[in-house]
Amino acid sequence: MISIIIPSYNSEQYIVQSVRSAVEQQVSREIIIIDDRSKDNTIHCLRHYLKDTYVTESYDNKSETYERRFNNLKVKYCIKLIARKDIKSQTGAFVPCNLFIVTNTKNRGAAYSRNKGIRVARGEYVAFLDSDDWWEEGKLEKQLALMEETGSYLCTTDRELVFSDDEPSGAVIKSPETITFKKLLKSNWINCSAVLVKREAVLGFGMKPGKLHEDYLCWLNVVRDYGPAVNVPEPLLKYRVRLNSKSGNKLRSMRLSYNTYREFGYSRDKAMILTIRNMCFGMKKFMGSLLGKSNRG
Repeated sequence: MISIIIPSYNSEQYIVQSVRSAVEQQVSREIIIIDDRSKDNTIHCLRHYLKDTYVTESYDNKSETYERRFNNLKVKYCIKLIARKDIKSQTGAFVPCNLFIVTNTKNRGAAYSRNKGIRVARGEYVAFLDSDDWWEEGKLEKQLALMEETGSYLCTTDRELVFSDDEPSGAVIKSPETITFKKLLKSNWINCSAVLVKREAVLGFGMKPGKLHEDYLCWLNVVRDYGPAVNVPEPLLKYRVRLNSKSGNKLRSMRLSYNTYREFGYSRDKAMILTIRNMCFGMKKFMGSLLGKSNRG
């Protein structure tokens, strides 16, 4: 089983599109949405969508089993999605799944939410999805098949950039089909929303909160200790680009990259060299995707 972890905060504009793409994956899965004390109608919008779209079976939110499992999280909604209500909209067989909506006791940030999700997950594999991104159908199925074929502990996919509310841009950032530690050190080829990883590999590292790229630090640790990551060479992730994100503000991203390398254990000089190389290569990847000249490193 795959545990899909979706951290959310003030995500009412995009959460339905994101969760729909997770629900429609045709693999054995559970979906854990961890809301970081949203001030908008994120949870209301999501519950309304699920109620209108799927045949559901409710669980007791206050049962001892769920209270114990989601310790220090407030359980808001526990349901089993059994089938789509609109048979005409079906594009493939629907695989039932459990879905949980839980909230942090206070606003703690995405890294904290992902770490909580990792700890409470019950799947052998963990997939991450940000609440403003979405997946193509078959994404997890293709990744799972590749991981079983190669024995890799970590898998990513290519990603297509989205600059407007709804429409993909056609700009695709491609990743190497095999991502060695050397390649990953040169540039972060692995987007968090594209990841499928064995839970045992990520559980020991988690995502360290702070002024760094916590997901990049996690991938560096996993690839160093468990071997190369693999990539499905298709843009199965639709990645929304926002200028106020960690990666969108390039000067801020540069500082965070430096802190990431320092946290990983490199000296100041080595961390600065790696940061400059990472930034230059990152800009090359980005511009190449816009010009249709993206390559796999």
